[in-house]
Amino acid sequence: MDLSLETREGLPEAFQVLLREHPRAAWQADPHFNGLIAFWLDRHMMFRKLGTLLQQESEALLDDNTDARRFAQAVGHYGGMFVNQLHGHHQIEDHHYFPVLATRDLRPATSASRRALPYWIRTTMRLTAISTGS
Repeated sequence: MDLSLETREGLPEAFQVLLREHPRAAWQADPHFNGLIAFWLDRHMMFRKLGTLLQQESEALLDDNTDARRFAQAVGHYGGMFVNQLHGHHQIEDHHYFPVLATRDLRPATSASRRALPYWIRTTMRLTAISTGS
């Protein structure tokens, strides 16, 4: 599956609108914003990679290509990393990214958008699961 923001399937229409109005080239051209976005996208790629590793470990166990002890160690390691990094990532989003994004587009700052945030997080997690095949 193509994971690039410009072409992947499954991106909610509201995000497609934002992407059309704020194309990636504009993110990279803004010296006060590019590093923030680059780091944010890198973190999302890390979550996809961790999801892939967890899926591979699960498939190896189901296919009898690994033993339960190794599986438990791998899932403990990758799963713990995923949960810990995700928690920290959401804290950074709430306190740093979303306030900066609100200065560039007021729609995310509206009360209706704030109520929609849990839906957005669930959708993002589903898209991550789809992209990793899990």
